[in-house]
Amino acid sequence: FFIDTMNTNRDVIFRGGSTQSARITGNGKFLVGIHTSSEAYTWTPRARFAVEGSGDASSIHFGLRTGGGVDPAIMMLRRGGSTPWHHHVGRIYTDYNPTIHFQTSYNSAPGAENFQTHMVMKHNAGVGIGTDLTTTPASTLTVSPHNSTSGRNISIYTSGAVGNKAGIFFNQSPGAGNLAEIQAEYKGTNEGELVFSTSMQKRITIQKGGNVGINTTSPENADTVQIFGVTTPMLTIKAGATGSDTNRRASLRLWTNGNKVYKLEADASDGGLKVLDSSTERLHITLGGQLIHNAENASGHVAEFNQTHASNDARILINSPADNNIRPAFIQLSNAGTAKWGIGQVYASTSSGAFHLLAGNNQESNSKLVVTTAGKVGIGTVNPVCTVDIYNSGSSDAS
Repeated sequence: FFIDTMNTNRDVIFRGGSTQSARITGNGKFLVGIHTSSEAYTWTPRARFAVEGSGDASSIHFGLRTGGGVDPAIMMLRRGGSTPWHHHVGRIYTDYNPTIHFQTSYNSAPGAENFQTHMVMKHNAGVGIGTDLTTTPASTLTVSPHNSTSGRNISIYTSGAVGNKAGIFFNQSPGAGNLAEIQAEYKGTNEGELVFSTSMQKRITIQKGGNVGINTTSPENADTVQIFGVTTPMLTIKAGATGSDTNRRASLRLWTNGNKVYKLEADASDGGLKVLDSSTERLHITLGGQLIHNAENASGHVAEFNQTHASNDARILINSPADNNIRPAFIQLSNAGTAKWGIGQVYASTSSGAFHLLAGNNQESNSKLVVTTAGKVGIGTVNPVCTVDIYNSGSSDAS
């Protein structure tokens, strides 16, 4: 082994026999295993270390990021294909911010490198993946989408074994118990399941079929969102029967003590809304806004309205769309679907706007007593001519 300084370039050459091992050039550059002085790169190397063969095919360079610049850089060259002088490049450099940049350039000849930045680490700012953090991020880690079409920012994988999970964990400190976690199971009993947990307890479970459980790992059935109390369900939202969407109905189910008490259900037959006591319909609002109430009370009334404001009266308002004697406001009293009595206005009343008591439906021919807007009362006549007009069997007894 000897040092050769007797060369035309005034380089210091380290040789083992006749083989060059290293060289310090006259302009202060250090070459290890490099036997060429060509440097047509887009950067300026100060030291070059060969890791393959004796050329500059696969090597590591230390120097400046660009000619005439001041940013220190490490360049890792990998020979590209069968052309030793063409290479792939990985580069790490730091600037004045300070920010450390991680870049790559695809297979190219020296001087034709086209670097792309994939990750940066910025002082007092954070880490950026797929972004250069030209603006200070609001988080420690900022990740941009893989590309504009996929929109996938982060992919997390498992080893592929049954029961293995991919997840994100939130801890107070290293080695401490998990404060919260998000996990997806690869395969097995819970294959495709996504779980959100706090304090090591599963809080939200999304099964691969779309069932969602809150405080339960086993939602009722398909197309269901179910919220549990401690051990029993409290609220269920579900799509209803299977089949085409036209035959399905969404429902909200309220539970107590593990029993379904009430259901709020969209009706597939008419597009209306129903309230059911278990399976019995109690209230139905049709698509057209008609309100149908069903009571099953062994004794007492079917409906009750209470005014609890001490400064207000109690009233029920029935409002017809127009005040023109042909859009009456009316209350019908029926038994088993058959109209028995009615009170209110009738269509096209002989005495416009008059109030009628009717035996049957709200046809004026069923009127038994009428009170006109002028205060006249008719019994047996729909058009009283005096204060009280009683008509009987073709004769009129009036007073």
